Amino acid sequence: MALLAAALSIAGAATLGALVASAADAQWPTGEVLRSAMAAIRKATLDNHTLVTHRRMPPASAVKFAEEIAREVDRIRTGADVPPAAKPDLDALLADIASGAEAVAGRGGDVTPIDGILRVSEALARYPQRFDDPTWQPLR
Repeated sequence: MALLAAALSIAGAATLGALVASAADAQWPTGEVLRSAMAAIRKATLDNHTLVTHRRMPPASAVKFAEEIAREVDRIRTGADVPPAAKPDLDALLADIASGAEAVAGRGGDVTPIDGILRVSEALARYPQRFDDPTWQPLR
């Protein structure tokens, strides 16, 4: 009897572990606001990536980039319809995007503009891992 109880306990723990792993790997649904704002962030990043990495972006353009990203991040924060459990994933993603864009504009403290655009790019690469967006295209 003890052997059966132990086997059931192990099987239950394995099943629970698999369920937790599945939940961690699951993608959150996306709505139109999230998809369109993320597409706008992706486009702005693609349009400006080379200028930043080759140190040819004029300061006014860097500020304009950061402002455009901030508008889209705000649009997501105020209008995206995601499950409450998805909010921590989304907030972390948006924080990296916003702070990276601020660094591009020279307002990132110790973070250089190049590191800032890389932070935005890395966040955009994480987006399809956590959010189910059938329209999403990778940066490259």
